Amino acid sequence: GVPPGPRAAHVCHRRPPPRSQVLRRLTEDTPDSPPGEATRGAAIVTGVFAVVLAIAMWRHEMWRDALQAWQIARDSGSLGDLLHNVRYEGHPIGWFFVLWLATKVSRAPEMMQLVQWAVAVASVAIIAFRAPFTRVQTALLAGAYFVAFEYGTLARNYSLGVLLVVLTCVLVVAERRRWPLIGLTIALLALTSAFGVILAGALLVGITVDELLRRRAADPARRGPSAMVGAGLAVAAFGVLVSYLSAQPPDDSGAYEEWTNPLAPSALAPGLGGIWRAMMPIPELQREFWNTNIVSARVGVLAVLGTILLVGVTWLFASRAMPTLVWLLGASGTVLFIAARIHYAEANRHLGHVFLAFLAAAWVARDAAVWPGRLGTVPALAWRPALFTRALTVVFAVHAVATVVALGTAL
Repeated sequence: GVPPGPRAAHVCHRRPPPRSQVLRRLTEDTPDSPPGEATRGAAIVTGVFAVVLAIAMWRHEMWRDALQAWQIARDSGSLGDLLHNVRYEGHPIGWFFVLWLATKVSRAPEMMQLVQWAVAVASVAIIAFRAPFTRVQTALLAGAYFVAFEYGTLARNYSLGVLLVVLTCVLVVAERRRWPLIGLTIALLALTSAFGVILAGALLVGITVDELLRRRAADPARRGPSAMVGAGLAVAAFGVLVSYLSAQPPDDSGAYEEWTNPLAPSALAPGLGGIWRAMMPIPELQREFWNTNIVSARVGVLAVLGTILLVGVTWLFASRAMPTLVWLLGASGTVLFIAARIHYAEANRHLGHVFLAFLAAAWVARDAAVWPGRLGTVPALAWRPALFTRALTVVFAVHAVATVVALGTAL
């Protein structure tokens, strides 16, 4: 036969890349895709999410608590009426104010779903275009359980929290931090819910410590001017104060009497188990799946699993101050608030803020300042980017599976 030419010989000897190389391309810290390809990929992720979410919301019947918020906003003739009507809700004014504005466009409850859809799609668009994650991680995160179902399909105030968390993270990791805007997004985050206050405090402490460490090391990267930092801190503190005042129930409120009770030690174990449920939220494979977890075990077992996750994630971030503080304060603050005020850790909508603390910590981790002194140089606590990336992929993948189960069962 005729021997192959140079081009044919080249084709004949070409071999596919090793499996390890393919996996590395999918999970490496900085995917080697051209900017145009990355933009197209982000647009596809956002578009697919928008379509799937629209179908899910169309199939989902609005629940009583969501409709109550809409009715309060709809029947409030003025902003003063709105402030008066939400006094028994136990939530800050943020979501009600957004719905109140929406009622000026339409009084139909479907308008609330449109607002919810827009907020969720905006959050995923920010994730898809700006998150410092790989393409696979970004796609998995867009389909994560809390992003797509609890805070996506269900119209609740917590969806605003997701949007403001990712907005804050974008501003924090920017080449030059714009502190008044950071303070504003943190203040608005505090106005979304009591759990938003916890996340706002965790972010505020973490970012402030990072600013101080950069000044101590004379590192100008991402450091803001002192006056602007002070202004941002003042705005954030004002937002927390307004949140507290607008959410504080009156003395004659019966629904929130237990919120004045002391910390319930019996609720600590379920709270720690809630960390597992927030990070590994695959529900039971049954029709009534909501607020369940596939690990059907004793409370003590779930508490041990949650403690392992709490310690393990802390170790993952340990060499860097900002993500460590954001994670520890956000996750433990959520658990302690549940134990002190709610006294049961069964509602995924509450536990999801543990996952949001993890997401925020992971977002800011790569460029955060290290701890000063020996703590930042302990070999056992060294930053491990490969392990961090793989752990992130696993968590996001578990969440995506949970979304498939939830939407497949509910719809």
